[in-house]
Amino acid sequence: MRATDLRPTIALKLGACLALTGFADWFFYGHAAAGWTAGLFAFLLVSTLCLLQPALVRHKPAQVIATALIALSVAMMNAPERLTLWLFAGGIATLLVLHKRDHTINAVLLAKDMLRLALRTLSQWRRDAKRSEKAVLRLKLPRGGIRRGIVYAVFPVTLAGVFIYLFSEANPVLGQLLAKLNWGYWAEIFLSPGRWLFWAGFAAVIWALLRPRFALSKPVTMSLAGVGTAAWVSRRSLVFSLVLFNIIFAIQNGFDLAFLWTGQGNFPAGMNFAQYAHAGAYPLIVTALLAGGYVLLTFDNAQAALRSNAATALVTVWVLQNVFLVVSSIDRTLNYVESYSLTYLRVAALIWMGLVALGLLLILARIYLNRSNMWLINVNALVLAGLLYACCFMDFGGMIAQYNVRHARELGGRGVALDYNYLREIGPDAIPALRWYYDHLEDGWNRAKAGIALKDMQDKLAIDTADWRSWTWRKERLAGVASE
Repeated sequence: MRATDLRPTIALKLGACLALTGFADWFFYGHAAAGWTAGLFAFLLVSTLCLLQPALVRHKPAQVIATALIALSVAMMNAPERLTLWLFAGGIATLLVLHKRDHTINAVLLAKDMLRLALRTLSQWRRDAKRSEKAVLRLKLPRGGIRRGIVYAVFPVTLAGVFIYLFSEANPVLGQLLAKLNWGYWAEIFLSPGRWLFWAGFAAVIWALLRPRFALSKPVTMSLAGVGTAAWVSRRSLVFSLVLFNIIFAIQNGFDLAFLWTGQGNFPAGMNFAQYAHAGAYPLIVTALLAGGYVLLTFDNAQAALRSNAATALVTVWVLQNVFLVVSSIDRTLNYVESYSLTYLRVAALIWMGLVALGLLLILARIYLNRSNMWLINVNALVLAGLLYACCFMDFGGMIAQYNVRHARELGGRGVALDYNYLREIGPDAIPALRWYYDHLEDGWNRAKAGIALKDMQDKLAIDTADWRSWTWRKERLAGVASE
């Protein structure tokens, strides 16, 4: 940086950093419930980055990501969720890393570079401050000139404050004008340690995004060439292991066909359908993941000597058996949900199982298309990102509440009695479902309990929307339903 060049771009970025930090203070500081302002701040942030660094969106992939980020900011105006916030942060980091990598990257490098960017938020401002000090020194100002200037300003500023106070005492009109100023508000801004920490934290992160000067990670390879599988597996032992695994998995899948899919099997004493469905849902997913790891290890491109037509056919059957195992786990979970109720964790488990099944099929695609492990990782990462992105636009709380009330035992469903406490945990998103439940109940006792829960959620919604910062489009629609 030249001595005469405390660059206009640096000054512009500094101004943008202070402005965005000021907006963050206005929107969030001292306000526990986030609302549409989270989406507005996200929109301002991505817009500022793209305006001050046009090269970020020079290529098509970056333009797609920037558009997706704007859509996420709109989603946050509707309902700011943690998942949406984390995906937005990941999208911003991806945009910066893509530009720095000149748009050639893989999922592993992206993760490592995103970590480097995150760590740099703690130090970028300090590095730039040191560079600015050096630039000022090159201007050949007197040594200690800046510090001396600050010291020299203390006396006139203090004396000016004394004059203003004396004039306010001597001039009633001026005194009344000064009295109308909310001095407590300004004192809270300038004297609050919490507010200074808030500003410092936001400013450090925003500055690091405006000045992404992190070092890139070294390229990595996901080949297993150095594992040395020849010491414990051969072409024949691989075929033998696949035959053995197929037999074991066929037995397990046979039990599922008998007890789960057809319902013709006789359960042992003390076990019912729901218990059988719930028992194996998660262990079977672990089994499928271990199987996938074994296939990746033995069918890596570096282990070509282990390949044979028999091994390829057997691994295809085995992977498909694993897919059936995962589908059975999904069916087990759905049956358990039908007998009991739906929760956030069970929704997450179903999504996770679907991803595992798709990942297994992608392993087969990798084998038959003769792709690398890095290709497999990249495709899985894209699928995961796409699925999580779609989840940002879904009202899972409302869906869970709707399912539970319509399957509640009180209304003739196969599920258990409605859990009002869990609906309270879901919050105002459950209001439409609970309103429908309340309107269709005939039992006076349950109707009274539903009315109390509905009133609690309406009160919480009123508190959430009392501040204009907490307003969202979804809360506005829920308020309309609550007032019916």
